Amino acid sequence: MLFVVAILQWHCSTTKDIAEHGYCSSLMLEKGGCLQNCKTYTIKIDESGRADYTGKVNVSKTGSYYRMLSGQEKTALWECIKRNDIYNFTGFTGNAGEDSQMRLLVLVKDGIDKKISYGELAPKILMNVEGKIEEIAESGEWQKR
Repeated sequence: MLFVVAILQWHCSTTKDIAEHGYCSSLMLEKGGCLQNCKTYTIKIDESGRADYTGKVNVSKTGSYYRMLSGQEKTALWECIKRNDIYNFTGFTGNAGEDSQMRLLVLVKDGIDKKISYGELAPKILMNVEGKIEEIAESGEWQKR
């Protein structure tokens, strides 16, 4: 029983460290247009959990919005980024000249930008992070600017 309590305490403190001290200080995802009905938007999220969203076309809200992420959303996002080791990603981005929606993911860590451009054929780790960001973009109480 003591072992289980120790594991839970370690997990909770690790989650807290990721959320409070951040794996990255901010991120930005920009999803560009395409020849179909792709969602086109930009979302920026900082370490504190402030999210700024600009919806362009084929999205549930167009224009500029902002909101604070819940503690759970913030922790889940930073854990997803850390678990998938996105900041150190150097593999194939799925951008081999295909005619598909392009994305730009920018992570900032210790004042250094990590930019990853990718397409539909991107590795699962990039799509995992995009999925988590997409959940945030489509949920919560956004305030119009």
